[in-house]
Amino acid sequence: MKKPIETSLRGIGAGLAAALLAGNAWAGPLNFAPYVQLGFTHDTNLFRVNEDADGETRAEESSNITRGALGADATWSYSRQEFEFEGFVRENRYSKFEYLDHTDYRGYGAWLYEFGSLISGTLDFLKVKELNNFEDLDVQQKDFRETTNPRLETFLSISPGLRLRSEVGYLDFEHSLPAQEVFNREESLYALEVQFLGKPGSQLGIGAEYIDGEYPDRLPGAIVPPEYDQIFGYVSADWAFSGKSRLSGRLGYSSRDAEGYAVAANNDERDFDGVTGRLRYDRNVSGKTRLAASVYRLIYAVDDVDAVYVESTGLRGEAAWDYSPKLAFVAILGLSTDEYEAPTGAMAENREDDRFSLESQIIYEPIRQLAFIASLAGEERDSSQDDESYDYIRAGLAVRYTLDTEPSNRPLSTRIPPQQR
Repeated sequence: MKKPIETSLRGIGAGLAAALLAGNAWAGPLNFAPYVQLGFTHDTNLFRVNEDADGETRAEESSNITRGALGADATWSYSRQEFEFEGFVRENRYSKFEYLDHTDYRGYGAWLYEFGSLISGTLDFLKVKELNNFEDLDVQQKDFRETTNPRLETFLSISPGLRLRSEVGYLDFEHSLPAQEVFNREESLYALEVQFLGKPGSQLGIGAEYIDGEYPDRLPGAIVPPEYDQIFGYVSADWAFSGKSRLSGRLGYSSRDAEGYAVAANNDERDFDGVTGRLRYDRNVSGKTRLAASVYRLIYAVDDVDAVYVESTGLRGEAAWDYSPKLAFVAILGLSTDEYEAPTGAMAENREDDRFSLESQIIYEPIRQLAFIASLAGEERDSSQDDESYDYIRAGLAVRYTLDTEPSNRPLSTRIPPQQR
């Protein structure tokens, strides 16, 4: 049902590219930065087990993981167009659980297009293959999850102070483990927003977003309904108060309805209607220190759990300190409560998880081509269902060598994306 949307997005991209290349344009330099990275990680609770839970027969297992990656980052400009790419292929080897050894990859490409003074936007595509984590898996087996996500965002200028934003996207999750195929999911997204432009770099908006989703591998009469739709009406802001402070986010009202319940009784009460959104405040304390804080209440489909949806409410804090051009520190703190809405006949009671997480990295770059990355992360999850509670600590060390010799004007703390560390 959703596949034609993905095909249409590719067709739109090909047509726009043909129109672009037909005209007179100039090409900028290609900035291509291939790299190789080797890392070691120790995880204290690989399978996210609570061995103290009543009836739990599994033990907490730690493991050392060796990772080697080949990747590249690239940017190129052509006339008023910009193109970006980042991706890697990575080998993962486990010291104690060799059956989990695997290859994963990530690829992201984007075209930031601009035609005249009226039309601009982004056409991008994300493809990821990764080992599914074990936080909600009941089996200690290897399950790959593939993500496919094309997206087209367009801005149409109406007047100097007014523009129209539209977005269409397709999201596809596929699991390799037969027992997890019931969680395969497809979503189509459509959004339309009117934005009022203030001072340079600032805007206010009002818009609506519609998501049409389904679990294509669920049989009729499954406990969790196979189809759902969600409407989100919101106001948005991305406002710079000064050169140091910025407030951004969306706040509005969401309505989510599921279709095809196996048991009709009382399930209409399990649909969601309520306030949702995310607000974020960024502060440049100095040229070296940046802070950010966000608060959110979100509703979305969830993997690996027989629930209609999950409602997540939380806080997130971020700090980055570039001590020098060669040394940087990054820390992220998260607090959240996740409530899983269960249909009749699934969980004995609705599950609620309280999470506390902390991530930190130290990045040291003695020369432009060589970087060392030390990381420490941990999480504690306290669930109303005791066997879903767990805690873990993960520590890692990686070395990265890139062929890019050009100096960068970006802070060191932002130069290596989190998914590559």
